[in-house]
Amino acid sequence: MSFAKKDNKLYDVKLNNIVDKNMFAMYLEQKQEDGTSTYVADERNTWPEEGYTFNKTMSGCIDGDGNKIEEEILTYDEENHIATVDTGITAYCYLYFDLKVSKVLPEYVDDTTKLSTGDGYLVYHDGKGTYGANEAGDNSYRFAGNNPNNYVCLDGNNNGDGVCDTTKLYRVIGWFPKEGEPTKYEMKIIKSEYITEAELGGGLTSKILSQYTTATDYTPRADVTNAVGFYWSGNSSITWNNWISSTLNKTLNNESGNYLTSLSSYTSLIENTKWYIGGNTYNNITRQSSMKAAYDNELGANKLTSSSSQCTDNSQSYVQCTDALLYQTSKVGLMYVTEYGYASAPSNWSTQLFYYNTKENRSENWLYNGVNEWTLSRQADATYYALTVGSSGYVSCVSVNYYSYGVRPVLVLKSEATIKSGDGSKESPWRINLQSS
Repeated sequence: MSFAKKDNKLYDVKLNNIVDKNMFAMYLEQKQEDGTSTYVADERNTWPEEGYTFNKTMSGCIDGDGNKIEEEILTYDEENHIATVDTGITAYCYLYFDLKVSKVLPEYVDDTTKLSTGDGYLVYHDGKGTYGANEAGDNSYRFAGNNPNNYVCLDGNNNGDGVCDTTKLYRVIGWFPKEGEPTKYEMKIIKSEYITEAELGGGLTSKILSQYTTATDYTPRADVTNAVGFYWSGNSSITWNNWISSTLNKTLNNESGNYLTSLSSYTSLIENTKWYIGGNTYNNITRQSSMKAAYDNELGANKLTSSSSQCTDNSQSYVQCTDALLYQTSKVGLMYVTEYGYASAPSNWSTQLFYYNTKENRSENWLYNGVNEWTLSRQADATYYALTVGSSGYVSCVSVNYYSYGVRPVLVLKSEATIKSGDGSKESPWRINLQSS
């Protein structure tokens, strides 16, 4: 990388080790509404003391001829806000600073680094990191791997102690930029155990699920002995794969129903979220050679829009996608297909989702539990089908009113939801500060 001082406002650095705050080029990260980032030159005469962290990788120095100095001569003390240049020659230095994410992110974990405890990773999906082009590129922080310490308890206990009721135990899918406010991060969680008929209420019929038992190359992360399943549509008479019309959806999101009232202590912290329910064609999600391509088709740059033609209505005729087929704003959803895909170890992200039934995926994917499970995504080029995680781990599709599969509700907690205590392990799950505290 080479910089011309007239183009980038780089200034001579005095020939001593401490950089004068007026003698440098400083670039501060700014988030755009679409979640992407850009760096903007800032000519303030003080270092940023709050809200930013030094980006060592992008920062550096050039010599008087404009050539990058390969030696690491620039250091920055973030605690005392001092830049130091260890050189005896004239150098011009440029410092980049990234926005800090919300304080809800655990301080002891680092992107793409194995957690200090637990068998898993927290990966920053900026599309430029360790896993580069195969990351989602949405600036999310997602857990991946066998069994990371990402448990959170929603039992209403604000003291931050005691054993968590398993019906109130959740796991953190990750932290995601808030739509429209990309500098705010919201915690997305999924119920650890499958919801039961009693927990759900609403008179929906359940059926005991069979566990995948022909292989011993994984350990279920939840107790699935008595796990039950429901119709995706909620009722055998509802055949259309439109999540809005699903009585399962309506029951989960009933403000006075069993499920949400059981979480009444957290009502003010649960985000009313825009869920993308359009899915995509079967091949566009399950048969892609990379997780990034599947993500783009499900939720990213190539997701279905109102101008797309891959939607099918309940009369089996192809129609233009409408908002009623594509979006719903509510508190409760299910996991997306690619959230399941990205929960696997990064080494599996170049495997088609249809072939996720491998030993490696079963043993290295914390979202896999060995029973058939629904996702939120529909098969857009058919009327009756929604995409599922099969009991052996692969992603397929089945009729929304014919098969009973496991249901794990997904919630998004607002950026105001902060961690009070716990280390994220199942034995000591994170506890959320209640607003009344």
